[in-house]
Amino acid sequence: FAVQGLVFSPLVKPATTKVLVAPAFLVMAIGLAVIPSITAFSEMLFAVSVVAASAGVISPLLAFWVSRITARSQGVELGIQAAAVSLGLSVGSAGAGLLFGFNGLQGAGFLAAAVVMALAATASLKLPLMAPMTSDPRAVPAGKIPE
Repeated sequence: FAVQGLVFSPLVKPATTKVLVAPAFLVMAIGLAVIPSITAFSEMLFAVSVVAASAGVISPLLAFWVSRITARSQGVELGIQAAAVSLGLSVGSAGAGLLFGFNGLQGAGFLAAAVVMALAATASLKLPLMAPMTSDPRAVPAGKIPE
């Protein structure tokens, strides 16, 4: 909650939030990658807090940017995002169940999730290039209207 309060405060301009997406994914990837090697409770508490804080930043940032760079209706795009999130939760849960079910692969679920977050961080680096910088966040640049 505190991280969201800082990121979405008057101190941070909406246009500058695009530079926070990749680092948030990267921090989550690091947090997930170190979880299998942690043995102490305090270290686990810190790692889980890092992952939770990253997730708390990523979710509203992605919703903001999906609604900002859409050429279609914002409701349509946010609905597609919600469907993608639901699919990811289902596939991720099934994949994690399979990975945690195999003996000898106890940390594989966390490492697989870390790899996915690292790939998402890499993909989100294109966000600053795709985002139109208009005075109206709902405006579509000329010539970019879908058929």
